Amino acid sequence: MTRSGEVTASALRPPLEVVLAKAVKGIPAPAALPGQMLFEPKFDGYRALIFRDQDRVRLWSRQGKDLTRYFPDLEEAAAAMIPPGCVVDGEAVVWSEGRLNFEALQRRLSAGREGLRSMLVELPANFVGFDILGVAGQDARGLTLSDRRADYVNPSWPRWDGHIWPHQEP
Repeated sequence: MTRSGEVTASALRPPLEVVLAKAVKGIPAPAALPGQMLFEPKFDGYRALIFRDQDRVRLWSRQGKDLTRYFPDLEEAAAAMIPPGCVVDGEAVVWSEGRLNFEALQRRLSAGREGLRSMLVELPANFVGFDILGVAGQDARGLTLSDRRADYVNPSWPRWDGHIWPHQEP
């Protein structure tokens, strides 16, 4: 069932299985991983998927919980920065005094309307995108990670660099 304004592939509906990081004791030898290796920082936040349709943005947890109402700042920023038909996998984070503040992020999920409104000003959320699962309404998960990431620097995304910092730079 397709609702008005939806432009993503039907296979790209929450919950989606995402690639999870795993801890290792050491860096594997290059021959152990054919292709390429990527090393990324671990962010202390909530794993979130941004679904951008023609007329709306939704944020979902990897378990399929709708997080949109807890992150109206990210919803607004993603609507301005991500083109319709895209699904971006990443991490919602809150910065405080130059550090990630997981406790402030957790408080958003239990805050009432007034408390959340206050948090939006005092401790705004940010989003770090590290994978793109859908582009122009098409499922991109069959492409290599490097090909998917090439869309981060697509000229049609002039304001998108893989990060959404709606209120502050870390």
